[in-house]
Amino acid sequence: MQEYCAAKSIQLLVGRISSQKSKDVSWEEYWRDQRYGFLTSLSEQLATAHHLNDAAESYVMGFIRGGNPRLIPYHRPPNIYRPFLLTPRKEMESWCQRHDVPWIEDPSNQDTHYDRNRIRHKILPEMLAMNPGLLGQVAKKIKAAINITSILC
Repeated sequence: MQEYCAAKSIQLLVGRISSQKSKDVSWEEYWRDQRYGFLTSLSEQLATAHHLNDAAESYVMGFIRGGNPRLIPYHRPPNIYRPFLLTPRKEMESWCQRHDVPWIEDPSNQDTHYDRNRIRHKILPEMLAMNPGLLGQVAKKIKAAINITSILC
């Protein structure tokens, strides 16, 4: 990734985790808190690569855990935006392959001991087999939830 960014004159910022995880926090929550702590400490406006499949996973996870199914918000204040929430993962991967854009896949994403990964690799594929329009339904919910005024401000 460093070579790609250097060749394209793209600024690459790297952070390191420096605090210990407390026993009452899951690894997933700890990593998310560390990641967003770093990202929100930056002054730059940032775009993440969260995509429609991520949004569907979060929606299903909220439903399974007994709460209201929740959507990943388009904007996470103060500086994080998710412009690809309506883009399916396969479409993003295809675009990256066609344009020789590398991406980093966290190896822990394959470990189905984590709830999100179990949903990603086992539950969501079954749901999509039963209802191929599921991603489209989640996309409609995202569109309805996006407040255009907050995006423009």
